[in-house]
Amino acid sequence: MKISAIIPTHNRAVLLNQALKSIILEPFHEVIVIDNNSTDCTKYICMGYYRTVKYVFEPKQGLNFARNRGIKEASGEVLCFFDDDIIINPGYCEAVKNGFKGETFGGKIIPIYETKKPKWMNKYLVGLVSGLDLGNKKRKFKKYPIGANMGFKKEIFDKHLFNPNLDRSGLSLIGGGEKDLFMRLKKNAEYLPDALVYHYITNDRLTIKHIKKLSISIGATYRKMYSLDKLLFMELFKWIASIGLAVILRNKMMIVFRYWILKGIIKKNSL
Repeated sequence: MKISAIIPTHNRAVLLNQALKSIILEPFHEVIVIDNNSTDCTKYICMGYYRTVKYVFEPKQGLNFARNRGIKEASGEVLCFFDDDIIINPGYCEAVKNGFKGETFGGKIIPIYETKKPKWMNKYLVGLVSGLDLGNKKRKFKKYPIGANMGFKKEIFDKHLFNPNLDRSGLSLIGGGEKDLFMRLKKNAEYLPDALVYHYITNDRLTIKHIKKLSISIGATYRKMYSLDKLLFMELFKWIASIGLAVILRNKMMIVFRYWILKGIIKKNSL
């Protein structure tokens, strides 16, 4: 099984360098960095790995433009997509080769905090930092993998690509690209716990200002993907659950998070 690693990146050369140090230790068929219009030293970082890393510049700004360019450039049978701030766990490729039997998968993602984990963080909010842990047994996802660590048989991209109208572009936090793709595929991805990466979370991603912007962006993303009537119906049940968890866990961030998402849903120009 030939496995390609695809890493889209934008102006995060230092974190990318840290990611590449771990990725090149795995026996990937190829490692492809898609430089999505970076203005920092990303190109020169990649030049330092010229023997093991394929550098590609994608001028169209947006994560999904970069992902789709990676698909075009890759020659592996399985394409794995990683964020540029991950550290891959040894044995990743072996876990994929031994465990991946379907068409799509997602792996475990463990956050590593620059300083310390916020007091308000819990398993219900860890998705805000792209954390994912469904246990230590292989299973099917009930929802969707997270874009920081996901893989696909390349053949599925003959009919489906990532939607460039969704997901991040520059400073925008609008997302939903991977969720949209998995919804169109209409298949539950496999969860591979041993296909593990660690996700480095810088302090700026834990500020209330950033979490607010991210939460509102999640709501705005939902508005792009669903009708307002359907969204409000879905939100009703999520509000009931969030209020219950906030009381049980004594964590008001559960409600604040839900409020910001609702704001993103209702106000078209809330970002």
